[in-house]
Amino acid sequence: MSSIERTSEFYERSGGIGEIFVDNSYIEYLLKKAENSERKRYLVLLHRGDSETSHMMINTLLPDTTVRVHRHEHERNTEYYWPIEGEAAVLEFNDEGGVTNIIMMGGRLGKKVVTIKPFTWHTVVPLTPFVMLENKGHPEGYRPETDKVFAPWAPAEGTPEANEYFSKLRQQILEGIK
Repeated sequence: MSSIERTSEFYERSGGIGEIFVDNSYIEYLLKKAENSERKRYLVLLHRGDSETSHMMINTLLPDTTVRVHRHEHERNTEYYWPIEGEAAVLEFNDEGGVTNIIMMGGRLGKKVVTIKPFTWHTVVPLTPFVMLENKGHPEGYRPETDKVFAPWAPAEGTPEANEYFSKLRQQILEGIK
């Protein structure tokens, strides 16, 4: 089962203005899709296609997913996160893999919009089932081979090392907010 849903047909039927109603029922739908995906996340692409220069998505992440530490290496690859449901932490790292900043977002945790500048090592660690609106610049359109660079010191997704690494990060974050 695919963990990505494209809403191209949404544009075709909406005319000039359209809407996607993000109510509790839709959030439940997203969470169920994430639960049934191998990576424990689900992505709804709101932009027309990969050639668009601004990508808007609804990103659903469950606490047992791992998002490998990465950065975007184009000066116009700024990312913006708007929490919709749940709580997560955005972590910033230095080149050696040390955590230099933690921004809590969603629910009781604070920040409602997070901006990630280009060339910044980062990851998202969901603390509860988490749904966010994400926007990212793609000046030349999306190309998987140039979208992101993974941190050489961060374990690859889907490995036991990644699960252990993110479990430790999550535990440290949770202990810090008690």
